[in-house]
Amino acid sequence: MAEPNPDVPAPAAATRPRRAVVVGVGTVGLHRALSLDDAGLEVTAYDVDQSVVDDYRQGIDATGSVGDDRIAGSDCTFTADPGCIENADVVFVAVPTRYDDGTTLPTVRAAAGTVGDRLTPGTTVVLESTVPPGGVTAVFTPALDAAASPDAGEGFDVAYSPVRLSPGEQHTRTKLVAAERAPVARAVARLFERTYDSVHVVADPATAAAAKCVENVYRDVNVALVNELAAGLDALDLDADRVLDAAATKWNVPRFRPGLVGGTCLPDDPKLFADSVAAAGGSTPLIHTARGINDAVPARVADRTVDALATRQCAREPAERPGEDPGIAADGSGGTAAASAPPPDPPTVLLLGLAYKPDVADLSGSEAAAVASELDVLGVDVVGYDPLVDAERAAEAFPFPIRTGRPFEDVDGVTVLVGHSPFEGLMLSDVAVEGDPPAVVDVPGVFDPEPDTDVVYRRP
Repeated sequence: MAEPNPDVPAPAAATRPRRAVVVGVGTVGLHRALSLDDAGLEVTAYDVDQSVVDDYRQGIDATGSVGDDRIAGSDCTFTADPGCIENADVVFVAVPTRYDDGTTLPTVRAAAGTVGDRLTPGTTVVLESTVPPGGVTAVFTPALDAAASPDAGEGFDVAYSPVRLSPGEQHTRTKLVAAERAPVARAVARLFERTYDSVHVVADPATAAAAKCVENVYRDVNVALVNELAAGLDALDLDADRVLDAAATKWNVPRFRPGLVGGTCLPDDPKLFADSVAAAGGSTPLIHTARGINDAVPARVADRTVDALATRQCAREPAERPGEDPGIAADGSGGTAAASAPPPDPPTVLLLGLAYKPDVADLSGSEAAAVASELDVLGVDVVGYDPLVDAERAAEAFPFPIRTGRPFEDVDGVTVLVGHSPFEGLMLSDVAVEGDPPAVVDVPGVFDPEPDTDVVYRRP
């Protein structure tokens, strides 16, 4: 591509687009396609996965993020034919980053090749996938340029607008936009103004990429802090929620909540940013420490679950067997062996809430599989249930059985991973469907501890 000239006006297609193509129709791409459809553009959504395309064509939400009716009521065209990219006014690339070492960005590079091979002069390409600072000019644009024909190579522009999608949450939405050429940035900003509350144009793509990473670094570090505080407060036998609520009454103490850190962006963006800084000769020890703390949460949840199971098992057994010293465990150690090991028969634990965050049905980046893997290592069988997630989709996503009803029957423990709204008002007594109630580990704090119940209750 020729060197950008700021005096050259943006292509007319960028300022008055009529036909848009979205490349990559996961959660981000689906939201983009539907928002452009709402804005009155002719939208074609392209994905390499034919089964996903078939679902969309039948009005089925393959992401679980918008609902079937939303798709069925749109005018979007869904296809697995990349030929749709030709003659588009604007192409949005929203493929998963699939971060590896921050330099190759394989899925972003592959998408650029697919788009570049079919570019026509006058097209504006807008990348929404997360990339490290410099990733647009060092990886994405060169890959487009290498694949484009000579004619298209002199006549297309690139803008960057990192995704800020937060399914299930209502916020004032500001879209970041950047481009090497200011007229292109302004043109793309005008398009996004049709679907966002506000648009903020930044100096260049590297600044926009760094801002996106910093947003998630900020949250990751703060959640890591409260995860560490929660573990420390537990060691002090203090209620973490009460302490954090009290601390948050001061104006400069935000109320972050401890728990699992999932999703497709948050776990990867801090690593992507830290590795970019390292490649430039800098260091980010706090970011690495925070990521390590949050990466360890599934193991902590599993350990707390086994501890709760062991306490429940101990409560079921006679306090003292004839001829046995109550101060000596069966393994010869002091105390009770059950306090550090699950009962002999493999217990079954229900993982309640399988989506990656509350009040969405999106399984992308869910930490449920990580918790299940840790429990498997500890000798615990797992089943799953999520009232918001289609059971067939969940069964395809996770390597454990999925229940469709009566989730609390025949389980030894319940580990709540995500606090969906349908769980509000759930009582510990509700899980005791039989005479022998399961132990409960409550990651999001769905339950209020009930002093008159026999349920063994733990927070992570």
